[in-house]
Amino acid sequence: MNAELSGLTAVLMLGGLVGFWWGVFRKRGQKARWVVPSLVALLASPYFSPAWQAELREEGRRAEAEAARAATPAPKPKPAPPEVSSAEVITACQRLIQDNLKAPRTAKFPGWTEYPKVWKYGTGYRVRSWVDSQNSFGAMVRTDYLCEYDLKTRVVTILEANTR
Repeated sequence: MNAELSGLTAVLMLGGLVGFWWGVFRKRGQKARWVVPSLVALLASPYFSPAWQAELREEGRRAEAEAARAATPAPKPKPAPPEVSSAEVITACQRLIQDNLKAPRTAKFPGWTEYPKVWKYGTGYRVRSWVDSQNSFGAMVRTDYLCEYDLKTRVVTILEANTR
């Protein structure tokens, strides 16, 4: 209702303006000069109404909110678990095996000439190798082992350990 009332008010005001200029300039050539600008003002009057200005402000707010949403960066994906070298995997497995031996100080793992087998398996790596160490009687025994290193949790698990 408010928009209709302000539009009606503008029409009445501009109609009065046209009538005023019609009465002021009675000569035929001058009437046409003032009637055209008055009609243009009459047609443009709805654009100056408070309802139209409120609508413009609301459109501006919506456009700003949409631009802000578009400018907000998308959430970053979780980084992949960092890769580790095979030497780190072998060392972690050797420490776990050594901690589980009867005489950990006597442990002798293969050197670099007999490099343990390492392969990617599931979410981590598996290592197959051996260790020479003393048993409870003091005799040197060789134990073959298989352990798994999980990249996500950084946990080393012994899967097999067989003494020869």
